[in-house]
Amino acid sequence: MKINKKSRLVAAGVVSLALVAGATAAATAATAATQTNGSAAPVYMYDTDAVQKSDGYVWGWKEDLFGSSTQGDINGEFTCPANSTNIFAFLATPGTENTVLTWKAYAPLAFNGATRNVLNPTLAPISLINNSQTAARNAGGNYSLGLACTMNSGVTVTAAFYRTISVVPVTGAFTFLPQADVPVTPTPTPTPTPTPTPTATSTPTATSTPTATSTPTATPTPTVTPTPTATPAAVPAVTPGLNSGSSGNPASGSSERVAAATKADKELASTGTANTLPLLASGMLALAAGAGVIIARRFRRADK
Repeated sequence: MKINKKSRLVAAGVVSLALVAGATAAATAATAATQTNGSAAPVYMYDTDAVQKSDGYVWGWKEDLFGSSTQGDINGEFTCPANSTNIFAFLATPGTENTVLTWKAYAPLAFNGATRNVLNPTLAPISLINNSQTAARNAGGNYSLGLACTMNSGVTVTAAFYRTISVVPVTGAFTFLPQADVPVTPTPTPTPTPTPTPTATSTPTATSTPTATSTPTATPTPTVTPTPTATPAAVPAVTPGLNSGSSGNPASGSSERVAAATKADKELASTGTANTLPLLASGMLALAAGAGVIIARRFRRADK
C-alpha cells in the first residue's frame, strides 16, 4: 500500500497525540454501548486528513482509512480486555466475527505501548494481506470490517469492534451501513404497594335496654262484710197472772224481764256496731215495760 507524504505527516501527528489522548479514549471505549450488529462498541471512520466521514461516503477498496472509538476525534482508542495478547484487523462475513478461521482476510496490528489499547488502527481492505481480500472484493456483498482483540496465539477472540459495509463487486467500492446502540431496557422501578387506608369501624350504637314495665298490682276488691240483720229482741210474753192483775209473785215477773233484758244486751253485744241502736232501743223498751208492770202492781196494792 502506497502512503503519500501527507499520510506520513498525519501518522506522525497521530503518534504525537497518542499519549495525550490515550486516557480519554480508553474511558470512552470502556463505557461504549454494544451495537445492533454485534460490535462491542461504535466505530467511526477517518481519512488520511483525520476527517471523519459520514456513513454515505463511498470508499475505494485501496483508500486509506483509520478507525476510532470516538466520534469527532481520530485518536479515540479501542480498549481490549486485559487477557488479550494480540490484535488484528479483519474482514468477515456478518455473524462470523468471533471465529478467526472463517475470516475472509486479516492483518496484525499493535497495542499502544504497554497498554491493551489500540490507537488509529488501519482498516483499509487492501491492507489485509492474509487470506484473500481480492476474492471478497470480486464477490462483493456485505461484510464486517474492523479489529479484534485475541488470545491463545490469536485463535480466541476476546472482543471485536467493527462496522458493516456494502461492497460493490469487482470494483470494491463500499459504503458503511448505519450503526446504532442496542436499546437498553431500563430496569422497571417497582411500583410501591399502596398501604391500604384502614376503614374506620363505626362504633355500634348501644341498644337501650327497655325499661321493664311494672305489672300493676291488682287492688284487691274489698270483701263486703254483710251487714248482719238485726234480730228483734223477743218481747217476753206477759205472764197471765201479771197481765190480768191476778195475784202472783211480782218478783217472778220482774226477774223474767230482767233476764230478758240481759239476754237482749248479750245479743246486742254480739250483733256488732251496726245493730247497736235497734237492740238498745228494744232492750230499753223491754225494761220500761217491765218497770211499768211492777209500778202498776204496786199501785194496785196501795189502793187496796
